[in-house]
Amino acid sequence: MYISCQVRDGDLDIFFEHKNHAWPPSIAENNKIRLGSKADLLKCLEREEESPEMSPPVEVSIQDGAAIVQSLDPNRSDKRVQTFSDYALKLVLPYLSQQLMSVNRVDVV
Repeated sequence: MYISCQVRDGDLDIFFEHKNHAWPPSIAENNKIRLGSKADLLKCLEREEESPEMSPPVEVSIQDGAAIVQSLDPNRSDKRVQTFSDYALKLVLPYLSQQLMSVNRVDVV
C-alpha cells in the first residue's frame, strides 16, 4: 500500500494517519498480538508494600437506605416477617445495630 501510494502520487501524510495493523501497537509484541487475560494485569498493579493491618478510625457510617432494604431478605427462615414493622424490628434495626459496633454514628440516607 505504501509503494502504491508513492507510485500513484498519493498523500503520504494521509496514508500514515491510518492504522496498518489489525490491532493497536500497544498490545502487540514483535508484530504479533499479545495473548493473555485481564487477571495477568493484576501482577503489575499489586503493591510491593504491605497494607496496614488496622483500618483508620471511623466516626460516621453513611448507609444507603434503599440498598439496605434491597439487600435484607424478608423471607429468611429464621426471621420470617409479615409486616413492615416486623421487617424493621427483625431485620433493619439489627443490621444498623451491627453497624454501630464499629462507628459512633450511623446515618441512613
